Amino acid sequence: MTLSPWPRRFALTTFFLTLILTLVGSQVTTTGAGMAVKGWLMAEGENGTYHFMPFFPFAEWFRDHPTAWEHTHRMIGVVVGLAAIGMVVVTRKCRLAGGAQAAAWIALFAIVVQGTVGGFRVLENAPNLAFLHGVLAQVTIALITVAAVTCSNAWQTLPGGRTPDGPRTLALVTSLLVLGQITLGAVYRHGLRNPEFDEVKGGLHMHITAAFVLLGVIIFFAIRVALYANRMVEANPAAAPLAAPLNNGKRRLHALIGTQILLGFAAWMAFGDPDRVSLAESLIAGAHLVVGALVLVQTVALVLWLQRAESEVTA
Repeated sequence: MTLSPWPRRFALTTFFLTLILTLVGSQVTTTGAGMAVKGWLMAEGENGTYHFMPFFPFAEWFRDHPTAWEHTHRMIGVVVGLAAIGMVVVTRKCRLAGGAQAAAWIALFAIVVQGTVGGFRVLENAPNLAFLHGVLAQVTIALITVAAVTCSNAWQTLPGGRTPDGPRTLALVTSLLVLGQITLGAVYRHGLRNPEFDEVKGGLHMHITAAFVLLGVIIFFAIRVALYANRMVEANPAAAPLAAPLNNGKRRLHALIGTQILLGFAAWMAFGDPDRVSLAESLIAGAHLVVGALVLVQTVALVLWLQRAESEVTA
C-alpha cells in the first residue's frame, strides 16, 4: 500500500513547531515577559495604537527583549495553528485509518484551547492562567504526538501478528506521572519571581523528590518494555516489526531521562539572583523544559505502540 507522505509531514511539522513554541514560551516565563505586549488579537503598540496581531509593526516587535520573546511566542502559535489545520485537511483527504483523522482533530482542538487560554492570560493579566497555559502546553504536545504517531507510515502499514499482553497500564501510569512531575516543575518555575505564588515556592523540594520516584518508575517501565518486546518476538516472529518501535522508544527514553536529570541539576545551579535572569539560567531552564516535554512525548508514544501491539491480537 502506497501512502501519501503529506499527513506525516504536516504532523511532524506541527510537532516540531510546537516544540519551538514551547521553548520560546519557556523564555517568556523565565524572563517575566508575559505582559510585554498588551492585548491579544489586537496588540497594543508603543503609542497606544492597536494592531491586528499578525500585522504588529516589525520595528516594535524587537523594541526590547520581553516584547521580542512574547510576540515571537504569539506568532509561532499562529503558525502552529495553521500547520494543525493543514494536518487535519490532509489526513481527511488521504483517508488515513488507525485513528489518525480523529487524532488530528483532537490535536487541533487542543491547540485552539491552548491559544485561547494564553489569550485570556494576557487580557486578564492572570498569573494563574499563565501557570495553566504552561501545563496545558504539555498536554497539547502529548496530543500532537498521538497524531504524529498515527499518521506515520509504520502505524499505517505494519503487519499484524498475535502478541501477548504488554505493560500498557504501566505505560499510561508512567505518562501521567511524567505529566505530574512537569506540573510540579511549573509550580516551581512560576513561583520563582511571582509574588502571587509565594505559598508554593517550596515546590522545588516536591519536584526533586518526585524526580527520584519517577526515575525509578521509568527504569522499571523501560525494563518491562524490553522484556515484552523480546517475549513478543519469541511468541510470534512475525511481530518483529511491532517490537522495533518499542525497543527504539525504550532507548530514547533512557537517553532523555539521563539528559533531563543533568539539566535539572544544572538549572538548580544556574539560578542565582531572584531579580535578575542570567543567560545561563535562561538557556538551561528552556532546555530542561523541552527535554521534559520529550520525555512525556516518548512515554505517550510507547502507550500507543503497546496499544497497537495488543490490538493486533484480534486483528
